[in-house]
Amino acid sequence: MEDLEAVTRIHMEGFIGYRSSLLGKTVVRRLNRWFILHPDAVSFSAVSGGEVCGYVVGAPAGFTRPLTRYALGHLVAAVLFRPVLWIEPSIWKGAVVKILQLLGVRFGPRGTSGGGRDQRHFELVGIGVDARHRSQGIAGALMRAFEEEVARRGFSRVTASVKPANRAAQRTFEKSGWRIVHEDSFTDLLVYEKLRR
Repeated sequence: MEDLEAVTRIHMEGFIGYRSSLLGKTVVRRLNRWFILHPDAVSFSAVSGGEVCGYVVGAPAGFTRPLTRYALGHLVAAVLFRPVLWIEPSIWKGAVVKILQLLGVRFGPRGTSGGGRDQRHFELVGIGVDARHRSQGIAGALMRAFEEEVARRGFSRVTASVKPANRAAQRTFEKSGWRIVHEDSFTDLLVYEKLRR
């Protein structure tokens, strides 16, 4: 679990202002712990000089319900004990999305992340590299390892969501052969997809 603390730190430092980071370190740790422990999830860490310098996590489509149940107490406590979050629009939008997902509502067009009938795909949920180790090919290596593991498990399609402002992530995905298949204006996310032949 040493990786858990490093992954949490990398996430908190790399995703300042993102909903998960706004909810706090305890919530981020709990979410990442689920990906490390859940048997269906994939979790890899990159190590350089004996320290974790990057991570990637993901799970098969449909993971949102069990993950939200696993972290629900931490999520509620984070919002209740941080009154500043009560007025944060991204928190409320995220809460609405999570509640709807718990009720079975799916987001995205047919055949992409969360939408349509074909849910047999894997979702890359998070990828991050420590600022001191960026521009060294670590994100690309993590993505390749993730894609290979997903293919080994029998999935031919992988999706990921990226904020439009995160140009570095977009470049990494596009360089790795991913393409945008949907722009979700409600969640303010670009949905990327990669198909394996």
